[in-house]
Amino acid sequence: MRSLINKLKNDREGQLLVESVIAISIFTIAIVGIIGVIARAVHEGRTVGNQFIAADLAAEGIEVTKNLLDSNALNNGGTAWNSGVQPGVYQVDYTSTSTGSSISVDTSSLANAYNSKELVKLYLNDLGAYQYAQTATSSIYKRYVTIEDVSGTSGYQIRAISTVIWPTSARAGGYGSISVATDFLDWR
Repeated sequence: MRSLINKLKNDREGQLLVESVIAISIFTIAIVGIIGVIARAVHEGRTVGNQFIAADLAAEGIEVTKNLLDSNALNNGGTAWNSGVQPGVYQVDYTSTSTGSSISVDTSSLANAYNSKELVKLYLNDLGAYQYAQTATSSIYKRYVTIEDVSGTSGYQIRAISTVIWPTSARAGGYGSISVATDFLDWR
């Protein structure tokens, strides 16, 4: 009788060990799954944040172009409506009072555009604004504004296309970009 009791006791101890190993395995799988979901959520959050900032920067490029055209309209001294906003590719920021000199950007691919020698990074200043002054903190974003004359020789309509490029993870293709475009008319 004692041997039967000892045998049942030993069987239960072995069963407890098997149950413990199974429970630990299930717990480990659950934790690894949760960590994977959290890592993916952090990555996606970073991606969405970069896209949000890039969209704002692209819109700002259009707004700067609009401000340059508006300052021409407010100048009653006979300035042409599109003076200083001629066809070409430019880098402008919120401090720009003109488009400056046209630059060359290789737009055959996002990597080529981002690595174009004349295209420089935007810097985040202490006020939270992006600019080209290198006294601020370097960012990952590069922006260029393309001005096109869509009216031919009459010059009454121009198109501004603001493009922002930034590096992404290698798995996503290397670079992200957002472009915003609008047409401006000589309404005077």
